[in-house]
Amino acid sequence: MPFDSAPDKRQALGELIMEQTLPSPAPQPETRKSIFEFLMETLDEVPEAERAKIPTDGAENHDHYLYGAPKRTVSAGDAAS
Repeated sequence: MPFDSAPDKRQALGELIMEQTLPSPAPQPETRKSIFEFLMETLDEVPEAERAKIPTDGAENHDHYLYGAPKRTVSAGDAAS
């Protein structure tokens, strides 16, 4: 029967197309640093005088630092909720 090998040919053709169109995966380094390790090393390179300028209320006032909105003030009762 001439159609017995059709599925095998389709599969082989599909595999050939996939091999030629998909990029081979990039080699990964043996050891990768975590994002935390990277950030801590990068922060170590920043002079102490510049680190002192980093806002400590960035999460609470991100709209202020990104868009210039008025700073928020959180009272002790609001922080607990």
